[in-house]
This record gives sequence, structure tokens and C-alpha cells, in this order.
Amino acid sequence: MERRVNYVLIGGIFFAILIGFVVFILWFGRLGFDESKLRTYTIRTTYDISGISVKTPIKYKGIVIGSVKSIGFDKEQAGVVKILLSIDRAIPVAKGSSVLIDSQGLAGLSYLALRQNPKGEPIVDDNDAILKLEQSFLGKLSDKADSALEEMLGVLGSVEQLLSERNVSSLSRTLSALDGFSAQLPALSQNLNHTLHQINKQLDEVQGGVLSAASSTLYQTQKSLQHVDILLQKTTNLLDKFDRNPYPTIFGASK
Repeated sequence: MERRVNYVLIGGIFFAILIGFVVFILWFGRLGFDESKLRTYTIRTTYDISGISVKTPIKYKGIVIGSVKSIGFDKEQAGVVKILLSIDRAIPVAKGSSVLIDSQGLAGLSYLALRQNPKGEPIVDDNDAILKLEQSFLGKLSDKADSALEEMLGVLGSVEQLLSERNVSSLSRTLSALDGFSAQLPALSQNLNHTLHQINKQLDEVQGGVLSAASSTLYQTQKSLQHVDILLQKTTNLLDKFDRNPYPTIFGASK
């Protein structure tokens, strides 16, 4: 006796399982559900965003609060990456806040860590929902390494230019001229000493002549002052005599 297989029942069970699986995927991925509970935040950056893709989780203090909605280049600014984030509206995000690309462990999956601005006001308008992207430690280290490499290349270029054939030739001529000048230094020093000796000798002669002339002048002045002193003494005596007895002083003593 042949077994009768109910293909309709089997088909119905299969389709029910398939529909349930699709519903589970949609619920797990949160596609099309609870969009009103999410706010879209925009990030524009020129940094490298390696490791970040759509559905990358966003964490705040270790708790998942959203995910990356879309990634692409900004149509208005060339070379600028535009990232849209979906974050739960119940999580207050301050103006001026930023996200940092981080990872779980050295080889873990990447995620975005929200860093609140302690001085910013909470975002309530969707037009103000703008965040900044900070570089990770490795990104900052890479930028510093690139900057140091550029500076090193600039220094090497300067050294190469300094050691060019033209500069080396000029340096050789300069050193040769310095050697010649050094060889002439003893003769220049001797001539300078001789010149200074002659100047000192002439100064001594001039000083001697000036002192001699000054001594003679002082002597003549001293003699003149002595004569003046004698004259003043005689005048004083005459005035004293006149005060004591004016008549004999004028007409002489009577006989």
C-alpha cells in the first residue's frame, strides 16, 4: 500500500518557515522599523575611514546606540567623505561632539565611539545633527610619521643642494682666501704695532710741548699777579694813611 504524501502541507510549512526567516532578518537588521526613534547625524571628513562600513555599530560608554547608515563621497565637495549615522533619539548628543574610529582589541572589529562635548547643548533639531570625526591613535601616529618624513626629505634636499658642485667650489675658494688672510695676519699685526708706537710717540711729543708752553704761561701769570698784589698793598696803605690824616697825605708834612 503506497504512502500518500501531502505536498500542500509540506509546501505550506516551507513557505511559513521562509516568511518567518525573512521577518527575523528584517527585525534583526532593524530595516524599516522604528525609523522614527532614530536621528540621522552627518559627518564630513577628509580622513581615512578604513575599517568602517554600512552597519558598523556606534557605541557610547560601551553600549550600542546606533549604526552607520551610509558612506560615500560628498557631491558638493571633492575629496570629502560623507557619512550618515543613525543614532537613537533617546540618547542626548551635544553640539560639537565627535566620533572616533576604535576597535575591540588589536585585531577586533572596528566601531565608532561617541565622544560628547561637555560644553555643548543637546541637539534637538535635525538640521544641527552634525558630528566630527576624530583620528584614532594610529591615524595620528601615521600623520606625524608622514609629516616627519616630509621634513626629513626637505632636509635631505637642502643638504644635497648645499653639497652641490657649485657650493663646494665656492666653499673651497672661501677657505683658500681665509688661508691667505691668515698668512698675512702676522705682517698686519706688526704694521699695526709700529703704527701705534708712532702715534704714541707723537702724542708724547705734543703733550710735552703743551706742558712746556703751559708752564711758561703760568710763570708769567704768576709774576703779573705778584705785581698786582704789590700794587694793591701800596694802594691799601695809601688809603689807610689818608683815612688817619688826609691833609699831610695830600699836601705833605709841614716844615
